[in-house]
Amino acid sequence: MKNEFPKQRRSEGAFTLIEMLVVIAIIGILAGMLLPAISIAKTKAKETMARAEMTTLNGAISTYYGDYKCLPASTNASSRGVDFTFGTSVIGTKTGGGAGSPLDGQINILPSLQKPIQTLGSPYQNVNSEVIAILSDAAYYPENSVTLHTYNSRSTQFYEGKPAASATSPGVDTNNILRDPWGSPYIITLDLNYDGKCVDPIWSGQFQTIVPGSSMIWSFGQLATMSFSQPLNGPINKHLLHSW
Repeated sequence: MKNEFPKQRRSEGAFTLIEMLVVIAIIGILAGMLLPAISIAKTKAKETMARAEMTTLNGAISTYYGDYKCLPASTNASSRGVDFTFGTSVIGTKTGGGAGSPLDGQINILPSLQKPIQTLGSPYQNVNSEVIAILSDAAYYPENSVTLHTYNSRSTQFYEGKPAASATSPGVDTNNILRDPWGSPYIITLDLNYDGKCVDPIWSGQFQTIVPGSSMIWSFGQLATMSFSQPLNGPINKHLLHSW
């Protein structure tokens, strides 16, 4: 008599090795398609956040001007009688004296890494820390001779920035520098000759940038790279974000 063995059948609902490999491959393809979209969405979200922060900061500067009939800048910046750009270099420390910049090596400024963003022909330079300190009534100013509330005698908090997680993170860092969502400082120009417009000395000549109002602000954006020799919409500068 012929022995017959029951046929082995695959358990219902189980996958073969080939089917599992096909599923894994499909998941990999889908992930590869989604990751760029996710990255773009994150960048767009940061750009939206940067524009919102610049709008809020412009509003704070306008409110300060309405209250004090002057703009939030130290005597070092305002006494020159010209518009001043608070950029990427700083002279002095919290306690006064000394020189240097907490931003060295963090931003790629083309074509020269050494050219500070400041009022042309002026030896004074500073990051946006003094503007932020004045608007937030912080215990830090760039001059040895002043005391707390010198530039904000009513102790009004015109601006409240989110504290940064570290010295190079987005938000207001330990040096009172307001940094954009990528960790670079916002660049602020104030109309310190009070002629109703801001002139940024970075783009001079044919590329000079003039914006109506008491302040203009821009961000280095995702790439943290810019060129002095190109207009705002140039190949290198087109990723920069601005408040106007």
